[in-house]
Amino acid sequence: MFETETMAELCLRQGLVRDALLIYRRLLASAADEPTRARHARRVAELEQPDREASRVDPAEPAGTSATELQEQHDDQQVTLRWRLPSGTPTPALQILVLRRDASGIAAERSTVRLAQAQGSLTLPIAGVHSVRAAAGKLDGERFVPLVRLKPVQAE
Repeated sequence: MFETETMAELCLRQGLVRDALLIYRRLLASAADEPTRARHARRVAELEQPDREASRVDPAEPAGTSATELQEQHDDQQVTLRWRLPSGTPTPALQILVLRRDASGIAAERSTVRLAQAQGSLTLPIAGVHSVRAAAGKLDGERFVPLVRLKPVQAE
């Protein structure tokens, strides 16, 4: 496997937090200069946070049971996301990947949405919704840092 920041971030997008953390630790150990070491050290610290693991929240679960939550509902015409991040989260944001059916098959649309508050909901009108992946977190400059993710729905 190629051990680069890009590969680590790809692992994260696929939910492979442990693999990404291992890559970042190796990159930190072999970093040639101080700015690179500092960047890798920050990313390792972010990934080691205990509330970093995401869960798809059961809508019947009482509110307030965890500091970070992310819920998703969709039908063929719209996507609704509800989130709760720790109060005081700087520059809260959602990162959303929607797969939708169109004339050519399945199309992917990815976007990052800056949020006004650390808690709320958002409904997006999107025709032909097939499935949704999302994460809620914060922006560090232009880089999205996930704090909670939806887990993929398991086929039955």
